[in-house]
Amino acid sequence: MENPYKTLYYSKASNQSLSFNKLCNTIVYLLPTSSKQLLIENEVVSIPTPFLNNKPLFNYISFSSQISTDLIDKMGDALSKNDHKYQEKYKLLGQEYYKLFITNCKNITVFNWTTALPLYQYPAGASTFFLSSIP
Repeated sequence: MENPYKTLYYSKASNQSLSFNKLCNTIVYLLPTSSKQLLIENEVVSIPTPFLNNKPLFNYISFSSQISTDLIDKMGDALSKNDHKYQEKYKLLGQEYYKLFITNCKNITVFNWTTALPLYQYPAGASTFFLSSIP
């Protein structure tokens, strides 16, 4: 299966492209309000106040069949502010993205785990990936 995000994050200067920035913003807006608030409070992302509780028309994440660590890495590069706390912010951003994807993706066919937090500590992690395969 071809990676649906490939053209966005392998294109030249992908984290500056308009399409990639729109994808990043859409995914940020799909985060639960508590996740957005956490990222704003830790100065990981900035979201204009009127948009804090707004969501896109569709939950685009629910249509994903893979959790792409490359996408999450590129989004972290594009959205995180570069400063002395970059690693902490990047880790927090990745954690919230993984939560969003794990909670919403029900038909995962490709999944690479590259974070230090154990999968079972994510909401719905165990039931999404382990219990669904039990007859």
